[in-house]
Amino acid sequence: MFWEIPLDSGKFAAGVILQKDPHSRTGFLAGLLNWIGDEQPTPTSLKNAGLVRQGTVHFKTIKETGGAVQGILNLSEYGIVPFMEREHNSPRAPVIQGYYRADVDLSEEERMKLRVASGWGYKVIKILAEKLNGA
Repeated sequence: MFWEIPLDSGKFAAGVILQKDPHSRTGFLAGLLNWIGDEQPTPTSLKNAGLVRQGTVHFKTIKETGGAVQGILNLSEYGIVPFMEREHNSPRAPVIQGYYRADVDLSEEERMKLRVASGWGYKVIKILAEKLNGA
């Protein structure tokens, strides 16, 4: 599913549910898409939008950012997959892709180049979207 993120400028950004948290009834991995529009996002308008950032959120994030679910995207059709990240800030940290361990063989140096997986408060995705919009 994807949702609109109304911006202070009157434009819109788009968030997407990448994965449901397998350990929670209320959490999911959210993604911010590389898309800003004058109107609410649609599957057609998001066709070439890539993933910019991701973080674990509570389902209230959608409501708290002022948006509403707009529809469903087939993520594989859109080429949208969760980023590989480190579980924590260590060169030996397990590599994950979303909530699941990634079966990759990376050196410690390569692992340290990956972002550390993060949890976001309700409004973090909107703050990131505002930055994407140049605010």
